Amino acid sequence: MNREISNRRDILAMVLIGFSFLAIIVISVLYFKEPENSEHVKNLFNALLPLMSTWIGTVLAFYFGREAQLGCKF
Repeated sequence: MNREISNRRDILAMVLIGFSFLAIIVISVLYFKEPENSEHVKNLFNALLPLMSTWIGTVLAFYFGREAQLGCKF
């Protein structure tokens, strides 16, 4: 049971990080591809980048914090 929960957490973390990176890349491509809409894309990027960075930071803190609590060595 505990291993199953761990697998779900790992999958969720990978999906969340993958989605965040993909969204950042797509928004960046839109910014450089469509100069006439660059102001709207820039505003969207400025609004979503902190959110995605927070998601990634939370996932990293969870995993590295768990390893530190367990006393595991890398």
